[in-house]
Amino acid sequence: MMELWGLIPFFVFVVLSVSFMVVWVYKDAKSRNMKAGLWTLLSMSGNNCSGLFLYLIFRRKNAKIDFNKSHKKYVVCFAISMTGVLLSFFFVVYQMITKGVF
Repeated sequence: MMELWGLIPFFVFVVLSVSFMVVWVYKDAKSRNMKAGLWTLLSMSGNNCSGLFLYLIFRRKNAKIDFNKSHKKYVVCFAISMTGVLLSFFFVVYQMITKGVF
């Protein structure tokens, strides 16, 4: 039962990570006069972040609006929440190993 409780922070951090990524992709695509809604949907499609990687490869180089402070804020929040995802995942695996599930 303990390993199930360890999944709750994992899913919370996953939801936070995805939401920060979605907001950043939308704002960045909009500032580059790209189809922000399409790139946002593609980036959150959930197929191993391939949509995000495609956006980073094919995005236009010139941004109309400078999002320096906002950009940094979302990148830092995304990095912190991804760290939480990894820590929660390792906690669940550790709990399962110590309980003899593996």
